[in-house]
Amino acid sequence: MEAPRRPEIGESKILPEHGLEGGIAIEEKDLGAASQHFELEKRKVMAELHTDFSALDAGKDLSIDKDRERRTVYYNKASSDLFVEDEGGSKKDITLGDLIGDYAWGVKYRVDGDFPKDLRRKIIKTLLVNEVKNKVGQIYDNELVSTYKVAHNVTGMPVEYLEKRTKELRNPVKLRAGIGGVLAEKMITEFLTRLEYNNQELGMRVEKANALEDTVLKYDFKLFLRKRRGIALESEDMSRKEFVENKRNVGIQFTTMLHGHGPQYRKKEASMVEAKQKLGDFESYIKKQVEDIVMVRIAELGNFGEYFKHWLKEGKPSGGPEQYMSREEKLAIFIKVTEGLAAFSKEELDNLKI
Repeated sequence: MEAPRRPEIGESKILPEHGLEGGIAIEEKDLGAASQHFELEKRKVMAELHTDFSALDAGKDLSIDKDRERRTVYYNKASSDLFVEDEGGSKKDITLGDLIGDYAWGVKYRVDGDFPKDLRRKIIKTLLVNEVKNKVGQIYDNELVSTYKVAHNVTGMPVEYLEKRTKELRNPVKLRAGIGGVLAEKMITEFLTRLEYNNQELGMRVEKANALEDTVLKYDFKLFLRKRRGIALESEDMSRKEFVENKRNVGIQFTTMLHGHGPQYRKKEASMVEAKQKLGDFESYIKKQVEDIVMVRIAELGNFGEYFKHWLKEGKPSGGPEQYMSREEKLAIFIKVTEGLAAFSKEELDNLKI
């Protein structure tokens, strides 16, 4: 299939519908108006980022400083740790990874003024960039859905909706069948995000899939490994040496199926094989390409629905619902996700900040 080229504003185009036969006709005037609308939204978000950067450089108040709905992160001068305080004044240590990972759960932060200047600047810039990246990503997803008729990304469901459904689905079996998969994917992705920021020596980066990647190419997030260690799965198209040297970016698809067999599992495997064949077909819609898609079975790795319910019951504390996963569960997830792509010694695993 010929790879679709992203149309310019005002250009008429017929795009393949999810890579299948047939296509979706988009009228020239509609495409131009829609593309222009989304482009303006992105530019507005980027302009706000530049305004905040300028204010930060000038020592002025930032937009996040004025947002009283945000939690304040403080600096412990004695230990050099970051912490937050609850309404009762109890302190809880958090990490830079928590500040980033919590955004997906609807928790945002502002930084107290009593920080070392360079550290405060670094944390604020990291927070601002992360929030802008998520906002622009959401605008692009809306563009893919409304203009190019790509289905919605289910893992992008708002926390409010997940909370509502959790209260409706009181039975654990019904909760698992209803939104269990979405909760598992979200928790694991944000756990890996925290891991990325708190263990930068790993050379690992996690990036959420956009709507097209999630619904058409069938992966939930992308894993980029900047360092190559250990063994890698071989490819039929290149030598083992070439494969180890070049295979660094993969799309991870989760499944919560309890068993790696049966008609439903085979169907999921077949859809992944089909998705792999389309990896080169959407280059103009995906900024960072993956070289392969890997399916990871996560059903036995944690009771994700219960962790989410516990997090809600505790008042949504900093650290997200994944904080209730045991260290053993987190290590099992990390090992499974990186299996065949990187090997880690027992000492390295023991030293992971999770």
